[in-house]
Amino acid sequence: MAARTGRIKLSELASSVGPSSSVDPQSRIDGVFRRDVPLLHLAANPRNPRGVQTDLDDLSSIYDQQLQPLSVVSRDSWLRLWPDDAIGDAKYVVVNGCRRLAAAHHFGRPSLDVVIRDSLATSESTILEAAITENIARKNFDVMEEARAVDLLANELSSAAEAARRLKRTEGWVSQRRVLLRLHPDLQAILVSGAMPVRVARELALLPAGAQTDAWRTGSAHDPGVETAGEPTHDANPAPTDSLAKSPRKGRPRLTNHEVLARAVRRAGADAETLADVLFELLGEEGVATLTVLLGDRRDLPR
Repeated sequence: MAARTGRIKLSELASSVGPSSSVDPQSRIDGVFRRDVPLLHLAANPRNPRGVQTDLDDLSSIYDQQLQPLSVVSRDSWLRLWPDDAIGDAKYVVVNGCRRLAAAHHFGRPSLDVVIRDSLATSESTILEAAITENIARKNFDVMEEARAVDLLANELSSAAEAARRLKRTEGWVSQRRVLLRLHPDLQAILVSGAMPVRVARELALLPAGAQTDAWRTGSAHDPGVETAGEPTHDANPAPTDSLAKSPRKGRPRLTNHEVLARAVRRAGADAETLADVLFELLGEEGVATLTVLLGDRRDLPR
């Protein structure tokens, strides 16, 4: 057989590869900008970790100006991962920018600029990772949305350690976010409102659910003016959102955080095994190792 000569056209190469080929034709257009894509061609990410988009007033300017294009993947790339997802007749699925898409619908903008990034659709976890990473970096999540998103990624990867690596965070940070999901729903609302520091929420989440609200009511840690270095409350003087946010009666001695927790744990009757499980989830492997050293130091102190 005579050897073939001459250059091979990319168009011919693309048409010759099958779905099992290692050459992905879509990857050749990754990063392509498309201007004024009609909204009917755009579907919101059905697996958006933020869920329903609400309170869009801060994006009202999108009617006149779009400062940044949406990141999307093509219809075919999405349906290869989730063939049963209902995306209608949309040509693209929005991975980053679902709030901007919702605002465009809400305020009557007919089209949006997008960048096609099919490389995001390598796997289900890469889609989720992309959606979470950008929102965390821009601080678009409130703390409970962040906790739910981190938990979703850790479950998808079946590894909190791998989730930490993907998000470029420590395992302790991932564990501390996930433990917030144990917080009583009323206390979650107070946390999101800014009336409770994240540090205090993490401590309360260590307690059994039935003891958390009592600990919040009786302790001084829920003072709205309290701020923790690196994790401030969202508002210096937020209005209480619930009866749980009321201050303790005047004249009652203020308890330290560890006193509140100790009393609540004693009331709940938590045993050592339960506490060990909770602490491991909160602190992660590295944090538990540090805790072991600290407990040893406490044991050696004079009584």
